[in-house]
This record gives sequence, C-alpha cells and structure tokens, in this order.
Amino acid sequence: MQQPGNEDHHPMPSVPELDTAGQFIVWAMRQHALSGSSQDAALIEGFLLAFGLAHIECALANFETLTRSISAYAFRPFDLRPLADRRLSADEAMLVRLFSLNRAGRTVGSHTEARTFVKSEGWLFIVASLSELSRLFAASALMTSDIRRPIAATHPESLTRH
Repeated sequence: MQQPGNEDHHPMPSVPELDTAGQFIVWAMRQHALSGSSQDAALIEGFLLAFGLAHIECALANFETLTRSISAYAFRPFDLRPLADRRLSADEAMLVRLFSLNRAGRTVGSHTEARTFVKSEGWLFIVASLSELSRLFAASALMTSDIRRPIAATHPESLTRH
C-alpha cells in the first residue's frame, strides 16, 4: 500500500514506463508472489531468457536471497500488485529505484526510504542481492546488442537439421 505523502516525493511510474531491467524485476517479484516459489517454471524460463544459461543459477540464487530477505526482515508485508497491473505499488517503485540506483553504480546503502521498510540486519542481504543481480543484468542478453541480431546470424548451426 502506498504511504501517504510518498507520491509527492517520488512520482509513481507505470510498469510500461520502466526500462527493461525495471520491468523484469517487477515481473519477477509478482510472478514469485503468484507462484510462491523461486522454482516456478515461468519464473525459471524468464530468468533463463534474461540471464542466459551461464548465469541463471547465480541470478536465481540472488533473487531468492532478495525475496527471502524482504520476507524475513521487512517491517510489514511487501505490497505487490497483480501480475498484469500496469501500476506500481509504492514498495515496487522503491525496489525499482534501488535496483536502478545500483545499476547506475550509486550507493544504496544509506537509502533512507528502504531503511524505513527493512530491518537493519536484513539490509546487507538486500543490497548484496541487488548488486549481484545488477552485475548479471548488465552482462545479460537483454542488455546487450546481441539480442537484436537474428538467431540464424548468431547461431547458424541451430537452423541445420542433422
């Protein structure tokens, strides 16, 4: 639930207004809440597409640490909207801002908005998870120009039948 006055401090974007990484983290959090598991087939497929085979295990492990830390150390339940909702909750917007700050190389350790949401003992787990997810996302297929090349040009052998 959005906190009173928070909308003036940080305007609430909609999901389509977010960059690819922001949309992905919102989708992943909502899908995880919907399924109740990091082992959900749709979630695994999404992580495979986003991070590739080489990084899926590390990305999923960090995402699981993130979701468990939020669950264990939050002062209140994390507000997630339904999967198809275009609007962001205040909590989702906060997480996207932290993820964006991290991806931009800015320190999120003193971010007071998040510290009012999460107990201090869980903060380091959340920051570490976001940092590693940011690093992996920067190297992912979704963030490189390779995603725009046709599959046949990248892997012509995949079109050849044996």
